[in-house]
Amino acid sequence: MKTKRNFLALLMLPLVSCTVYNIPVNEFAQQIENSHIEKRNVEVGSGGITTWWAADSLYTNGIHTLKCYDKKNNPKEIEVTPGTVVRFTTNEGKHAIYFFDSVIWGDTAITGTSSRILNMQKIISKKDIAKIEIDNNRKSGRYK
Repeated sequence: MKTKRNFLALLMLPLVSCTVYNIPVNEFAQQIENSHIEKRNVEVGSGGITTWWAADSLYTNGIHTLKCYDKKNNPKEIEVTPGTVVRFTTNEGKHAIYFFDSVIWGDTAITGTSSRILNMQKIISKKDIAKIEIDNNRKSGRYK
């Protein structure tokens, strides 16, 4: 019986894979270059350990929706949440992952937060970016 359950779980795994969206670098730049610092209130679900450390507000880049493309290159407009993550792939194949709402698009570099708990900042050169992906499946609250 346990073997059947494990086999069924393996069969279901591809059905619950996360949705990742793509954005061409030039379109991402157009959407974020006019962003501004904005304080937004966060609504965190009740219970659980995350409510112990979760902030009730965050300073964000002020972008509420993001235009991107799914795997079939169909345009999508997604809501930015506190859990929306952006992954930059460099020309060398390395990844830099940030919470999207923390990304600041500067003249020559991109700055963002990779950890809400440790408040870890990362910087990457804009000229090194080859690919941009958005993952909007993390469950860490919503903006009010």
